[in-house]
Amino acid sequence: MIARARLLLLTAALGCSSLTDTGGGVVALEVRAPAVTSIEVGDTVRLSARALDKLGDSVATEIGWRSVDTTVVVDGAGLVTGHAPGVGRVQAVVGSLSSDPVALSVTARADSVVLIGPDTSSVQPGDPASVPLVAQLTTSTPPGPLQGGTLVYTIIQPVFASAADRTVEFPSGALADTVTTGADGQPVIPVSISRVPGVAPPDSAIVAVSATRAHGVPVPGSGQQFIVRFPSTP
Repeated sequence: MIARARLLLLTAALGCSSLTDTGGGVVALEVRAPAVTSIEVGDTVRLSARALDKLGDSVATEIGWRSVDTTVVVDGAGLVTGHAPGVGRVQAVVGSLSSDPVALSVTARADSVVLIGPDTSSVQPGDPASVPLVAQLTTSTPPGPLQGGTLVYTIIQPVFASAADRTVEFPSGALADTVTTGADGQPVIPVSISRVPGVAPPDSAIVAVSATRAHGVPVPGSGQQFIVRFPSTP
């Protein structure tokens, strides 16, 4: 009864193949669930697996790897690299026995932050806010705008001791604004900077725009700045 229970658990395990003995006592391959299931193009994740006998015990044998899809490539040690956006499936292999595919989502990588239009503008006394401060995220996989990326706009000048001291702000009332990009790689919701009602604005304000990749690495072009002037007369 104990052996039968272990076989039932074995067939339900993640990444296990059918119970077919390929020689050496190996009847199944179990791929351990990866820590992450989504990677960007060019990023890597390592998979591990073990060979099992009919009792569910580990068998010492060399395990190979293969990718089912062209969206990922995998080396002989189970290191998977994102190659193109999409879903990539990977299998562990021993002889003619293979594990169930393990699926990984591969997303396009943000490769640059580009300012679109003028980087300097003015807010006239009668205007409530600046023109939109437009930046764009682009990718090289495949080349073009990056949809679904994240841009962060931050007021870096003037420097305020606290949010209560601000004289300029984003429409949300914050000093930093995080926005998602649309099909054109630009903010889905336009970003502008405005005066704080009842408070004299500074002569000018500087807004930096940035983005990061999945592992926190800044996207090239991050830190570019918009200068917004607040003239006292039209």
